[in-house]
Amino acid sequence: MKQDYYKYFKAILPELESGAVIVADNVIHLARAMEYFLEAMGNDPIYDMRIIRALTEKRDGIAVIYKKQ
Repeated sequence: MKQDYYKYFKAILPELESGAVIVADNVIHLARAMEYFLEAMGNDPIYDMRIIRALTEKRDGIAVIYKKQ
């Protein structure tokens, strides 16, 4: 359901307060399916997103997104 992450994010947006943290898994290997979500989070100045790579063998990672405002 990675292609629906952006839709899920938009659904919870009204509930997110400053300081909220969102974690998304498999964001490297499945980046194409999550394109809209990752682009929105990466370009929105309200959010600070960091991609953390997992073990080299797994070749994937997570996105940790912090709502600044």
